[in-house]
Amino acid sequence: MPVYAYREAAAQFRRGGYQKAIAATTLQYDGDLSDDLQEHSGAEKLIRFGLPADMVVMVSSPQIHKDRTFHAAMTVKDWLQHEGLTSASIDVVTVGAHARRSRLLYEKAFGDAVKVGVISIPDRRFDPDHWWRSSEGVRSVVDEFVAYLYVRTVFLAPD
Repeated sequence: MPVYAYREAAAQFRRGGYQKAIAATTLQYDGDLSDDLQEHSGAEKLIRFGLPADMVVMVSSPQIHKDRTFHAAMTVKDWLQHEGLTSASIDVVTVGAHARRSRLLYEKAFGDAVKVGVISIPDRRFDPDHWWRSSEGVRSVVDEFVAYLYVRTVFLAPD
């Protein structure tokens, strides 16, 4: 997520009475053989924007190249189970058109046991109320629409 989204996520956390802020990520390899896996953590950003360090958790899934949001959701689920937290609900913070697919993938990961909400931070790369007026908006919305259809109709959660 862009930095401004972490700022808004921290503000949402302070307003919402949450128990933990979980920064979920996947390890990514940038393609340069001289570089190791790099973890792009949002935890430091959340702390920088005022969340107490003891309220912020970072969880990472192994290096993957597809279905990253689903794998991040499974990592959150595993962490919650490991910690013995039986949350009845979670809110996923994401940016723009990715929100619907994120919610759906988290619902697939958690099943019926957990109510999944989503907080969509507006995408600042384009006017979200007039997304069709910019190539960036069209690409973002159309790409996410196709990806949402994929998850809704074809995606099978791994066992």
